[in-house]
Amino acid sequence: MSKLSQQEVTTPEQQLTPTPENTQCAGEPGVAPEPQSEVETKVPQDAEPTGEVAEQVEKGEVLEEILEEERQAEANLKEKRDKFGLDHPETLEACLRMLDSWIGLYKLRPMDELLNEVIPIAKAKYPDLYPRFIQSQAFLRFKQFRFKESLSLFKVRRP
Repeated sequence: MSKLSQQEVTTPEQQLTPTPENTQCAGEPGVAPEPQSEVETKVPQDAEPTGEVAEQVEKGEVLEEILEEERQAEANLKEKRDKFGLDHPETLEACLRMLDSWIGLYKLRPMDELLNEVIPIAKAKYPDLYPRFIQSQAFLRFKQFRFKESLSLFKVRRP
């Protein structure tokens, strides 16, 4: 007889069934161990978050910073637009800051609307700013999965 046939073969169901052999605790044979209860841990009030919690806190803080930057850029653009009009270089610089903020927040529709307003002005009056607006529009088209348009705009931007 082989060793395999001499050994007792158990099924998975038999292995899960409590028996005195598989439920022994140290000190008391044949007694199943008590289930462990949740261990309460107290975190000191001044403790810094670590690991995944710290990343979530940082992400929340970063998001708040980005939203604050958007509010500031929007207020700056409104102020410049009211004071100088849309065709002033300072207003166009404020538009670029607004576009940067919107692309970070994935606000593609307002970005597209603003670009449609300022690109003709930049092309006509400010050839030094025009490539930056074309680059923003090309990146916007890329984000919109309009790759052919994006590629053609990037080609326009090249000198």
